[in-house]
Amino acid sequence: MHTKPHWRVILTAAVGVAIASYVALLIALNFTTPANALSSVRYVSWIGLAVFLLWLVFEKWAWAWLPEWIVQRPNLNGTWKGTGRLTFIKDRDLVKNPVTLKVEITIKQTYTTVFLLFWSRSSNDQRQTTSEAYVDLVQRSQGVGKYVLQYMFTTDPGAFFPNQPGCATLTFSTTPSCRLVGEWVFNPASHAAGWLEVTKQ
Repeated sequence: MHTKPHWRVILTAAVGVAIASYVALLIALNFTTPANALSSVRYVSWIGLAVFLLWLVFEKWAWAWLPEWIVQRPNLNGTWKGTGRLTFIKDRDLVKNPVTLKVEITIKQTYTTVFLLFWSRSSNDQRQTTSEAYVDLVQRSQGVGKYVLQYMFTTDPGAFFPNQPGCATLTFSTTPSCRLVGEWVFNPASHAAGWLEVTKQ
């Protein structure tokens, strides 16, 4: 299970801007007749459409062209590959039989949302594991060029632990290279946790 983006927030912001533009236009034109009012409505309709289209372009693409210090978030779009480790834990202090994983993460990002598709395959039995999730939080951590991504996910039916809920924390860093390092935990009943490190391809 994953959380979908809150498009209501985006639409509310667009409507709010359109209404504010309308009020400002009416004040500027100082209309006193129905004809002026109709003309104002036509103007604000075009203004509202232009604002919405500009926001849509910014939300989907333009934000990624701007420097990170302006948009206050990294551009994570693309494919990330690396390795991971799945550890079986019992009684919180006993670690047994770590499993090495090949990990691949595909990220699709807009200005307000980050969607991840996680794929892994074990070196032991070659079983594939996939999960997908919208990132719940992108938060600046201490240090330049670092961000923290936190999200919840549910494993697919073919996973080591099928249909298991879990949560993950990934730290993004640009030094010495663009990479994501993090860990995840499953339902406590599974007694399992994981670690990964991937770099952008």
